[in-house]
Amino acid sequence: MTDEELLKLLGPTGLREYKNATENHQREAHGFITTMSALSDLEFVNACEGRILESARCNSWRGNWEGIHAMASACFTESKRRFEAAGHTEDCTGDSLYQKGYIRAYASQGHTPPERRACDCGADG
Repeated sequence: MTDEELLKLLGPTGLREYKNATENHQREAHGFITTMSALSDLEFVNACEGRILESARCNSWRGNWEGIHAMASACFTESKRRFEAAGHTEDCTGDSLYQKGYIRAYASQGHTPPERRACDCGADG
């Protein structure tokens, strides 16, 4: 994939993480980012939850985990694309699919998740 194609899927932070990843993590990230757009919203929220947890866990260990972080960044970018495709404005304060995955990941670790945020742009009816 070209850098331009990767940028669309990963966003600027994710692209930097991807380029700094090991070859094995790049392969894993590439497989994930090229298939995530085909996931249903529920499958995507599950993927976000898993990638967010994985990225958070890797922060505690030494090593090059940039590929793992790139996949979490890709979830954020894809979530933003889906949010706007659903009719939300860029500055809408409603929960995106990424935020829903984050809330689930946070709660699964025994933390009190942040409160859900309502859509304020009218896209949710």
